[in-house]
Amino acid sequence: MSGRSIFGRVRLILRVLAVIFSFLPSILHRWIWELTDLLPNVVGVGLRYALAKAKTRAIGDNVYWGRNVTAKNWSNLSIGDNCSIHENCFLDALGEIEIGSNVSIAHACSLVSFDHVAQPNIPIKIAQYCPEPYLLLTMFGSQRACVSCEIHR
Repeated sequence: MSGRSIFGRVRLILRVLAVIFSFLPSILHRWIWELTDLLPNVVGVGLRYALAKAKTRAIGDNVYWGRNVTAKNWSNLSIGDNCSIHENCFLDALGEIEIGSNVSIAHACSLVSFDHVAQPNIPIKIAQYCPEPYLLLTMFGSQRACVSCEIHR
């Protein structure tokens, strides 16, 4: 059975869970998110989807969240339909990240929508953040390796 058919069967349950999860405080949301890494595949993927749906600006259907994915600034994150964010990825949507439909983000990728402001005599680690206005990932063409990444200012 494919992931799309499983998603279709449990869509309503995941949406109800997302509504429940939307009332959780951030610390509890983060704790449950990390616990889902320990759950079996289908259960963990489903719970991660419902948790993400509760926090993101927008998320489409059939979005796979792999284990050990870290996401920050959820409210600035939008994801289309049929996307995969594989294991060990890091997403920080401080500026804003929009992932279009049918996009797959490979293992151990980092997507950040901010930069550090260079300041004299201040180490870059503690410099101020400068959010990038927009990071857009879209799929084009028929080849899986073709990904367009644009920064909109």
